[in-house]
Amino acid sequence: MNIISDLSSLERRRREVLARCELVTPLPATVTRVLGILGDPQAEACELEAQLAMDPALAARLLSMANSPLYGLGGEISDLGRAIVVIGFSGIRSLVLASGISQEFQSDYSRYGHDHQGLWRHSIAVAAAARSLAKHIKLNSQRREQLFVAGLLHDLGKMVLVSFLNEDGEDLPGEDDLAEELRRFGVHHAEAGVLIAAKLGLGESIMNLIGEHHHIEPVDSEEMADNLALLRLAQAFAHESGLGYAQGRAPKAEFRPADMSLLHLGDAAWEAARAAMETEVQSALAAMASLSGE
Repeated sequence: MNIISDLSSLERRRREVLARCELVTPLPATVTRVLGILGDPQAEACELEAQLAMDPALAARLLSMANSPLYGLGGEISDLGRAIVVIGFSGIRSLVLASGISQEFQSDYSRYGHDHQGLWRHSIAVAAAARSLAKHIKLNSQRREQLFVAGLLHDLGKMVLVSFLNEDGEDLPGEDDLAEELRRFGVHHAEAGVLIAAKLGLGESIMNLIGEHHHIEPVDSEEMADNLALLRLAQAFAHESGLGYAQGRAPKAEFRPADMSLLHLGDAAWEAARAAMETEVQSALAAMASLSGE
């Protein structure tokens, strides 16, 4: 009877989580319209410029980004059209998404071990490390930005699960978040993240990477296997730094030899990649501060 009762309670909690995922606030209208333009292969820069100009705050942030050390061009860029050219459509997509979710990611995630604005800074670190590593192994610009977005949103599901943790008044222990989430909610943050990504209309490729970023079993697609290996290494790099976590609360950094082997990262190549990731993470943190109004 107790087992049946426990199962019933878990299923009820699972349904509550899934229902709350459906209630996530949509992205701001400007963000949605900009993403629609960026998703149109026939779209032109002038259309994007016109849409961005309708949101002065977002336009100002993008100009700030174009002038940031992240792009390091030297000289001042004061024209929105020029900023679009500098950052590129893929980069604009990343920045607009970051702007759209930044406030949600700066809420209190201390139940997950994060310090003040910790989930936001951790997510930026994973995103920047992923893009840097993708560049290091010579992936094209489209995949680099795809991995940046996936890194930025990999913990999207925590937006919903943290509300239940706050209601219950309980932290996650930190040893194995996924197993503990499944035990408490019948769903883990990667699964919840897919549902939220679908609600926000983020596209199948990003949804798949969010849903599988903890997956270590073989996958059919070579590109997906490489992407997941890269995301895991970027996440481990961010965990190792402890960035965004309270003292002693960062998960253990797991650099899987199989992931390094898959990406052809020998010792020397890995050390060079680590140095590049550190530089890009610091630049991205400084640049992304403009998106949160800091």
